[in-house]
Amino acid sequence: MIVASLVALLVGGLEGWRNRQDWQSLSPLAWRGIGVGLTVCAGLAVALRQFLQPDSLTWALLLLGGLLGVGLSLLSGLGRAAQALVLLGVSLGTGLLPADPEVVLPHLAALGLGSGLVGIPTLLVMPASAGQGLLLGMGQLWVWIAAVVWGSRLASLSNPQDGGWMVLLPLGLVCLSILGGTIPLLVGNLSPATQTWQTWIGRAVGWLVTELLAIALIHNWLRQDSFYGLIFGAGLLGSLALLALEHRPVSSTPPLPGSWLWRGTVSLLFVGGGSLLALRLGGSYGAALLGIGLLAWPGYWATLAALFLAARPLVQSLLYQFDLNLSGINITHSYTYAALYLGIAVMLLAAVTRYTYSRSAPLLTAVGLTLASVALPGLVGFFIHLEPQAAFLLAAMMVGLVIAALEPIWAELPGIPNWLGAQGLLWTILACLTALLTTPLTTLGDTATRVERLIGLAIVTGILAVGTLVLHRWQAITRSQHPTG
Repeated sequence: MIVASLVALLVGGLEGWRNRQDWQSLSPLAWRGIGVGLTVCAGLAVALRQFLQPDSLTWALLLLGGLLGVGLSLLSGLGRAAQALVLLGVSLGTGLLPADPEVVLPHLAALGLGSGLVGIPTLLVMPASAGQGLLLGMGQLWVWIAAVVWGSRLASLSNPQDGGWMVLLPLGLVCLSILGGTIPLLVGNLSPATQTWQTWIGRAVGWLVTELLAIALIHNWLRQDSFYGLIFGAGLLGSLALLALEHRPVSSTPPLPGSWLWRGTVSLLFVGGGSLLALRLGGSYGAALLGIGLLAWPGYWATLAALFLAARPLVQSLLYQFDLNLSGINITHSYTYAALYLGIAVMLLAAVTRYTYSRSAPLLTAVGLTLASVALPGLVGFFIHLEPQAAFLLAAMMVGLVIAALEPIWAELPGIPNWLGAQGLLWTILACLTALLTTPLTTLGDTATRVERLIGLAIVTGILAVGTLVLHRWQAITRSQHPTG
């Protein structure tokens, strides 16, 4: 943990110094996003404390996650400094994690949820050039949470004498991933717009050094099978491959028709095949380690792949709490089938909604859709229980990945808002964390009477009515300030 903290300080300082001249202060809209996100975090913490009665540390970590989201937003323009901040935080917090997975899960879910409530609305109103660091930072935090949550569960089922390595390993691999990604800084420019042979030599050296250190960590220090090191190394190679696919050479001639389509298709098949192999050979834990490796080099597509891989262990952890991790869910059940449809429809409607309203009310749209991604999993769990809730999350995850892979097509259309491809996976992760944090609400739905369900439905209807009024009022104000014609 001391070594990881030193690496975080080294990388953060190096990246801050290297990008100091390109750093820009946040726009007023981004600052308002941070303020709204912190307000939502505080309100949600009070609601959790009053209705679900978690321990005091859970809602405190929710607020701490919101503050972490502020830090990631401020460091977003400084390259990988946001990732270094995450590494510093998790290196300090790993030693404080309790051994009981039933305690670890809600604590880390609250931390990840708080950072997303602040970070996602802020990211969605930031330009692509300024928000890459924030996206990397949130992805790094969430994939580490996914690995630790499922690793702590596996550790509790294994020999207690050596089960703790599953919690320590993600920290070590995050440290090595960030360290390996800094090696090319010594020989070339990491910017996707200026790919040189020196840069790729540096990346090859970084991959080799990182992989050897990962195998040494797993085999020599933790005394475990080196197979997990191979999965992590595959993630490193995947990061390089996706970065190469993402790179668009500078040319005076326009790109061939469909060139971005085949890139998105190859990316989709690459991520899907890689995640299938990781899940088949290493389980959900292997998928999380693969996601950590994908974040070694700052690539947009690799970050989206890591978000997709982080969602699966989170859903698996949710199923385990209700003894459904082995049997799975029955998608032919009427309620489960309806929840699959709901997950697909909601994700598509969210994309259409943001495309429609992002120009007239960008912050309100981002905040509203983020709140919906938090509210819907809890409502599905309360009204129609766990299996439909898991089906809803899986459907949203799949549609989010498809939308992300097809972003090269969206980029060619006029008026497309920033982060349209990433938003689905971001909201899916937030929904998974909410589901993990609100399992008492799902359990309460099993025993709720019809009167209690009607009261809950009335509360939801009232909230939707107030939200609709606020939206119409905001549109009226916007139109009065910017009249047409």
